[in-house]
Amino acid sequence: MNFKKFVVLSVVSASIASAFLIPTPSKKAFKSGSGMQLGIEVKNVKFDNTNIDGTIYGLKMGFEHTFKQSSFGIKWGFFADYGSINSVDVTEGGFFLAPKYNINISEKTNLNIYGGVQGKYVGLESSDGYGFVPYGGIELFYDNWSIAVEYSKGSITFESGDLDEETLSGSINYKF
Repeated sequence: MNFKKFVVLSVVSASIASAFLIPTPSKKAFKSGSGMQLGIEVKNVKFDNTNIDGTIYGLKMGFEHTFKQSSFGIKWGFFADYGSINSVDVTEGGFFLAPKYNINISEKTNLNIYGGVQGKYVGLESSDGYGFVPYGGIELFYDNWSIAVEYSKGSITFESGDLDEETLSGSINYKF
């Protein structure tokens, strides 16, 4: 059942994201401009006071914009993850929004530091939860490829009560 939710979340996220496609003005969009990213994500998920502590996998679609003549910008997008942890199907999906700070290291290499909020849906077997959690990360770009590490911790509300969730994820992304 949760795998079906994962597929639906992936399709809905991609559909919504495609409505916001912003063309990249050049390959030097790191310095100023906009771009779209697609990524593969590996996420460690831990819920306090449960036996859920393990890895799930998924997809990310994000957009970023660095303001002209500035190192500041914004990134936003969608994610969908799925996996089985200790025989419990775990589905996650939602959006992220964060201001970012861009550090140019060279013409092809830069580092983004960002922090913001994730709006999440979490499915655990037959229980669904929702929440807004703070998150942050760092992303190292080389040419159009990047590696990102992100951390989030917050409360997810289920019908049976709130559960604190902590995630640490890594992703490999390609910027168009």
